[in-house]
Amino acid sequence: MLNNKTVLKICSLVIAVCLWVYVIGEVNPESRKKISNIEVSFTNTEVLAERGLAVADEETVMISAVIEGKRSDVNDAKKRGISAHADVSKCKEGSNTVDIVVNLPDGVRLDSVSEDKIKVKVTEKVSEERNVKIEFSGETDSQSELAWVIDFSPETVYVSGAANLVKKVDYVKGTVNIDKVDTTLRNLEAELTPVDEDGNEIEGVETSYKIAYADVQLLASKEIRLSVKAENTESDVTIDKIDAPGTIRIVGDKDVINEIHSVEGTVDMKGMTASGKAEIIVDLPDGVYLYDNSISAGVSISSAQ
Repeated sequence: MLNNKTVLKICSLVIAVCLWVYVIGEVNPESRKKISNIEVSFTNTEVLAERGLAVADEETVMISAVIEGKRSDVNDAKKRGISAHADVSKCKEGSNTVDIVVNLPDGVRLDSVSEDKIKVKVTEKVSEERNVKIEFSGETDSQSELAWVIDFSPETVYVSGAANLVKKVDYVKGTVNIDKVDTTLRNLEAELTPVDEDGNEIEGVETSYKIAYADVQLLASKEIRLSVKAENTESDVTIDKIDAPGTIRIVGDKDVINEIHSVEGTVDMKGMTASGKAEIIVDLPDGVYLYDNSISAGVSISSAQ
């Protein structure tokens, strides 16, 4: 049997656990917590734009903050959202120092912050035209068909912002979710994002359009034979050799491309007086497309004797 000391220890432990549960669950005491990696965004950039200015900072600024409040509110604060911003509406061209404002959910207070000010560089705003390219996100379940962009609009948009940021934009990517693409021709929205040559998003710039519209469809593809001939050859040159690919890949409706086994391409020699590269023009039926937007041939020529 348990002796009195053992019984007292067990009772003490049970009482301690009950008190802890009561404090945590019912009393909900005050607590403090450090939140890291809070991104500082810029607000009222449109006010700068009205004055022909833009924020030129390239790196994202992250801060940390210590918050306090009831334990449950503090523990839930990050889930509910903690953000920070710097109002740039009063900035002038050049270097500026702006206060950082931490935005907290209800029930918590700010105890301290790693940085309360940020330096902001402002320059003249520029606008340049960039090509739009439509890309697909995700993968199709089909092993024999591929997602294909038949047409889209707009083909170009203007990118606006600080000159150093606009310069980094190689093209504007329009993204279509491949899950929405099937064998029926569909016109779908493509969200536009300015990106560099590696496809990484360039933040801090704006595009004249936020959405592009693309005609997309799942199509079949096939390799076919290609023969190439020259036309419009200059009178004073002789073609020695046309180095062209022997096959090309075409894309289209399965029933249509199954009937195509070979195709002829032409190289326009007009104005060409020296060896070099020339685009191969391929005449394809309606609804059939080249997998590669353009193909070229190496043409060796010499002066006629």
